[in-house]
Amino acid sequence: MKKILILILSSVFGLVQAQKVNGELVDAFTDEKVPYANIYCKEQATIGSTADGDGKFGFRVPEKYNEKEFVFSAIGYRDTIIRLKSEDKNLKIRLTPIMYELDETTVTANVTYEKIQYGSVEYPIQVNKKGKTTGEFLEKKTPFGFLVKASSRSVLRKFSYFIADEGKLGSTFVMKIVGFDKSRKFKQGYMNKFTDSHSYDVSHKPIVFTAEKRGWNTIELPKDDWIILPKGISLCVIYQLDKGNDLVWENDSKTYNFYGSVIANYDVPFSRTKLKNCRVRYGSPYDFFSYEIASPSPAVILECDKLK
Repeated sequence: MKKILILILSSVFGLVQAQKVNGELVDAFTDEKVPYANIYCKEQATIGSTADGDGKFGFRVPEKYNEKEFVFSAIGYRDTIIRLKSEDKNLKIRLTPIMYELDETTVTANVTYEKIQYGSVEYPIQVNKKGKTTGEFLEKKTPFGFLVKASSRSVLRKFSYFIADEGKLGSTFVMKIVGFDKSRKFKQGYMNKFTDSHSYDVSHKPIVFTAEKRGWNTIELPKDDWIILPKGISLCVIYQLDKGNDLVWENDSKTYNFYGSVIANYDVPFSRTKLKNCRVRYGSPYDFFSYEIASPSPAVILECDKLK
């Protein structure tokens, strides 16, 4: 009886220690919802969440981090820093947009219709010992990514991805693309910082896609969402949204329990795919990525048209 009472009290104490905050993110000028923003504590990046497609968010804040600074970061908006209190409910956070403009005339006039493709359906997919296709196991709030080295500017209009046999279907992924100025040099095997004055968002909107079926899935970007890939190195960062109890990713260092959908890996050298796999520490005031040449590339395909 005493043991049961202790367990009940421990559970209650844990709930008191970590209160849930919730709210929504809106555009400061239009009041429109801002979807898929990253939210994290500056002192501890694993505390936070990702807003859903309607800009709504909710997560628990341990007492230790009560009234600490939290960063709200969304593509196309300036980062907003707010001190969150554990009792905050129904917050309405306004994000200030960064004004981007896709010069449609310039893009249309300069597309050469010379196809540039990164990745291919012809490449074999990695399989495990049971013969099932396998790939990137995402840890919660820990994305992965890949580097693209482009020999010229191009327009990204179509994106494909391979969902492995392992994992469940139905997960929603978000991809953002980061560009760098020419002064940045990257070293293999080192942590390379990308949130500084030398990097910028290439994609002005997040690319959102769902694991609808196993095998290859393809999305064609609407014309307004075409992305101009710069010449040189770009970093594509992919993270997965929590979606109910069945599609929440958790990594227990002892048991390694994973839930959700899995993006497969190619089973060929990166030199053939033209995509370098990276490990990304994203969602903190110190955002880094590292890459190893020996790492397998994620099974994705970028289909682009070359720009003059």
